[in-house]
Amino acid sequence: RNYKNGSSYKPIGGARIKEVRSKDLISGIETVKSYSYLMADGVRPSGFMCMKPIYRFKNNFNNIGSNSGIYDRLMGEIGRPVVGYNRVIEQIKDGAGTPLGKTVYTFAQDTTEITTEIINPNCTGTYPDIVCDTIKYYRPEKIRDGLIKYHDFAGGNLIKTEVFNQNGDTLSVQTYDYTPIEINTSFDNTFGAKVFKVNGYNLGYFSFTNAYLEEYYLLFKKYRLESQTSKIYSQTGTNPITTTQSFTYKDEIPSPAEGSKGKHNFLVKTNTTDGQGHSIESLSKYVADFSFGLDTLL
Repeated sequence: RNYKNGSSYKPIGGARIKEVRSKDLISGIETVKSYSYLMADGVRPSGFMCMKPIYRFKNNFNNIGSNSGIYDRLMGEIGRPVVGYNRVIEQIKDGAGTPLGKTVYTFAQDTTEITTEIINPNCTGTYPDIVCDTIKYYRPEKIRDGLIKYHDFAGGNLIKTEVFNQNGDTLSVQTYDYTPIEINTSFDNTFGAKVFKVNGYNLGYFSFTNAYLEEYYLLFKKYRLESQTSKIYSQTGTNPITTTQSFTYKDEIPSPAEGSKGKHNFLVKTNTTDGQGHSIESLSKYVADFSFGLDTLL
């Protein structure tokens, strides 16, 4: 895993899947799947830490404290794994070790690390009597999307899948495009209050009145698949056939009449276009799209 300390990367310990063996008890056929977590250069690890492991924090009174559990608590609040991978290779072999092919998965993984350290501490006074803090820390409740501008809190989506045969020829490539769900409700402006009790401090508010609550935006942003492109190659990795699919959801329907029916934002239309330009449109409807009279709650 990559952990950047200054200008160099440092290894950090951890556990991940190395190999999975399966055997059909009837046929006796054995399959071995092994996993690699390296970038395309085959040298650098593709894992990146979501947050720098720091165990110091600042409380409401600007005192610096330490707590061994503050890192785990912040990771739980963010809802992200400790390490996210940019690239994962699944290699398939038979029981004798003969390669049968591989699949390469690429993810939209942010390579920046969240940190509780404030990069540019406050300075007071004027030169030559300027005084700067040697280091500062965010309060735990301030570690959130909106305040931390340099990190993508909504990363991790699968953006490419590549399948290769035993000779390294490309058999298929699938790419995926996502967009954030637009939530056109008051949720867009909803604030929440986050409270941490650490080392005896109630971090997050000065009193129980709303005027003193430390507010932060709740994360309602979700991503959904908007389009998918598939290229299928011959067994020798040539003559690709391209198929493109685009997906339309209920809230994206332009007609006001149709858009007002149904209490959901599910997938309602799929457009599939093949390499020759032929298109197929598939429509989907759900129970919530129909009216059952006054007794319905939909």
